[in-house]
Amino acid sequence: MQKKYFIIIATIVLVVAAWVYHLFTANRPGLAGMKPDISMDATDLYNQYQSNESTADKKYLDKVIEVKGTVTDIQQTDTTLSIELKGADLGGINCGIADAVDNKALAFQKGAAITIKGRCSGFLMDVNMVDCVIEK
Repeated sequence: MQKKYFIIIATIVLVVAAWVYHLFTANRPGLAGMKPDISMDATDLYNQYQSNESTADKKYLDKVIEVKGTVTDIQQTDTTLSIELKGADLGGINCGIADAVDNKALAFQKGAAITIKGRCSGFLMDVNMVDCVIEK
């Protein structure tokens, strides 16, 4: 009888573990073919968050935004690429690109004009955007 319960519990644990593994490793849907909800300039987006974060969250949080701006910094790790667009003297728009080997992104230098589409994830000294793709 104990062996039967052990087998049932072990099966349940394995199924739950497989489900959790799937959730953490599943790819998030890309934004490449998706039409943006809003198109705007990077400084406008940053200024709206800087002046009233809660109002800006209601407008932009979890929305797909196409942002035009000037590259101020590019940081690359093994798996991600982060491009920062000029917003103001103290902050900007931090755009996270999941594919660090995006050759289009590496072609840009500081000071270049760029258009990036991403999902707004809020404000923490910078406006943060995730799942970004380079449009132009």
